[in-house]
Amino acid sequence: MSAIKLSPTYSATVNAIAELYLTRRRQPSLRTLVPALAQWVQANQEHNRLESGHLNVFRFMRPGEITHSRLLAFFLDAQAAHGQGTLFLTQFLKQIDICEPSCGPWLVTAEAGRVDVLLRRAHPHAVVVIENKSNYAPDQPNQLYRYWHKQIYLAQLARKCSAAERQTPSRTQYRVIYLAPAVNKQPDSHAICRPDGWELKWPELPSVVPLGLVEHHQFGLLIVAWLTACLAQLPPNNHRLRQFTQQYLQFWQTL
Repeated sequence: MSAIKLSPTYSATVNAIAELYLTRRRQPSLRTLVPALAQWVQANQEHNRLESGHLNVFRFMRPGEITHSRLLAFFLDAQAAHGQGTLFLTQFLKQIDICEPSCGPWLVTAEAGRVDVLLRRAHPHAVVVIENKSNYAPDQPNQLYRYWHKQIYLAQLARKCSAAERQTPSRTQYRVIYLAPAVNKQPDSHAICRPDGWELKWPELPSVVPLGLVEHHQFGLLIVAWLTACLAQLPPNNHRLRQFTQQYLQFWQTL
């Protein structure tokens, strides 16, 4: 039987059945499929007995939005207890194409000032706002616009950036990441719109967040790719952190 990656998920089982079928599509019947599938199930069970690959602590916790934000900030914070310094942070900045990802220091906060996760760097100036929609929370009116205005626009204003720079901020320095569990969870149009009446106080403000600054990403793609890349760089004998990281990325990989 061809080698199949063992996994507890329903989708993996379906894929395994499809693979087995395709390898036997020239045979006159599917009679060989059932024994082959039974063999796969048995191998999967043995794999789990030896390595407990089906065990994932995050499935017991069922973390909410705040917990997910704190987990992301834990990985991104160079001072966190993982002991890897900027490894996770630098890799994440590379994933989202922020300029000079190795330069720092960065200030990382979670659930502070209503922003789920906030990354800030003074030189070269950069701000990344992460709006975490892990649990499908609805968007609040003008939510992303307010985050952009407070964390990016006003910061640029304080640094005396030109009007052109504020109206079209560089995507390699400034980003609002809309992090969702699925592709169908997109930012609502009202979330990126300017609040009513703001044009009276700030007539120069655009009616919506500058084009291209809000970027939709999925946990199952961005976070899985990021942590997979980080796993390859972790010390091979740091089993505690490797298992923790592996289980968190698998939590999103198998949802």
